[in-house]
Amino acid sequence: MSLMTILGSYNDVGMSESLNYFLPKYIHDRDSKKITNTFSIALFTQMTTSIVIAIGLYFFADFLAAHYFEAPQAEVILHILVLQFFSDNIFRTIGTFFSAIQDTRLQKSMDFLRMFLLMCIVCGLWFLDMHTIEYYAWAWSLAIAFGSLASLLFIVLKYHNYFTLSGWRFSFDEYKRVFKYAFWVMLSANVGMLLSQIDMQMVIYML
Repeated sequence: MSLMTILGSYNDVGMSESLNYFLPKYIHDRDSKKITNTFSIALFTQMTTSIVIAIGLYFFADFLAAHYFEAPQAEVILHILVLQFFSDNIFRTIGTFFSAIQDTRLQKSMDFLRMFLLMCIVCGLWFLDMHTIEYYAWAWSLAIAFGSLASLLFIVLKYHNYFTLSGWRFSFDEYKRVFKYAFWVMLSANVGMLLSQIDMQMVIYML
């Protein structure tokens, strides 16, 4: 999970922070085209980097299990956590959108739903006496996947009028502006978390 945290923190190259910075102004101006453009840029970046990293984790799981974790069962767990990694990035991007439009209740409700699903699955595993790390990895992955689907559903049902496809076209200038802001924020905002997670990875590797 620590490895997934490191990858997830830098996976979106700061696009989540860009949503928090740009969206409130666009929402205030009721500029649906810029809202659509900025959100699509963040989601496209997240999806692209997530797919690349997920493919890498899936196909190099055996190598990481043998040479990094030094535990054969880690290969299966990494395969399972690919779903968790991919879903978590989508969940965090949508959560940032809810934060940017100041719908804190919905954002926290999705967090609660995710944790409640996780608790239900874990309790089910406990009652069924299925106490293996692979099953608990599935619990984390399925909970965040269902949370992501629920968040997407709420965007479609409640906030579809914030977006428009009529006359909308991808703006490369907007992408450069968003990415320029996101990149420097990413480097500065996640330094402390990155150092702590690197320390944890070093401890794991040296044990």
